[in-house]
Amino acid sequence: MTRATMTFFLLASLGGAGCVQEIDQAVDCANLCGRYADCYDSSYDRGACRDRCNEFVDNDERAANDCDTCLDDRACTENFACSDECFGLLP
Repeated sequence: MTRATMTFFLLASLGGAGCVQEIDQAVDCANLCGRYADCYDSSYDRGACRDRCNEFVDNDERAANDCDTCLDDRACTENFACSDECFGLLP
């Protein structure tokens, strides 16, 4: 394999990873807003939550992922168990 071919594949794989990350974040926002609404407040405004989440991701991607991971790791309970991880993102 030539050096040019190897460079092409390396750049293509790096570019593809960025796209996957952006798509993953959009799905994470829809997921965490939906889980909160389904588990804790059925009248929760999912659209406003997704908008806020997308802005939040732009400023602190790790925090949004931590909140999403916390919600994914838990079954619905009466008390909102992810308040620390979701502070500023969910009520």
